[in-house]
Amino acid sequence: AIPPMAELQVMWWIQRLRGEVRGPTKPYALATYRLRAAKHDYSVDYGQYMHELARDMGAAPDILGEFSLWRQPKVFFSYALGQSLLPFFRLQGPFKHSQALEIAKTELYQAAAERGLVANVVFAGTVVFFGAVNLGAYLLDEAFVQPVFRLRSGIGGVISYARERGLVA
Repeated sequence: AIPPMAELQVMWWIQRLRGEVRGPTKPYALATYRLRAAKHDYSVDYGQYMHELARDMGAAPDILGEFSLWRQPKVFFSYALGQSLLPFFRLQGPFKHSQALEIAKTELYQAAAERGLVANVVFAGTVVFFGAVNLGAYLLDEAFVQPVFRLRSGIGGVISYARERGLVA
């Protein structure tokens, strides 16, 4: 996976030199760039890293718009069930390539389809299951954990303010 990753890194760096990329677009992305794996300090999660680089320079496919299930079903299917392959990151953005759409609709679609129905259904089911688990964890966090932290920081802020002004010991 080094050549495709290196190619996307070069694209990202060119955009950075042009002043088009200032750094990670999402607060959590910086951690993605510096992900520590069990084996090596310099490892990253390939798929997430590739998507973060592409998102930073506007090259991640718009799966809710132009490359949606209803507009480009083969591209959507191969993107959703495939790997982080470079033709997907050349569908749009500063390094858009005229043949990327055709490659995504044919070669990349064929690779995902050849895995077979069972493998793709199991993969999609796993994604849906863990997506539901993550959504549940997020909702629990927002409903129960975050209010406690907000309350504690609110009380802490009031106490700090009062201490600074000498109102409490």
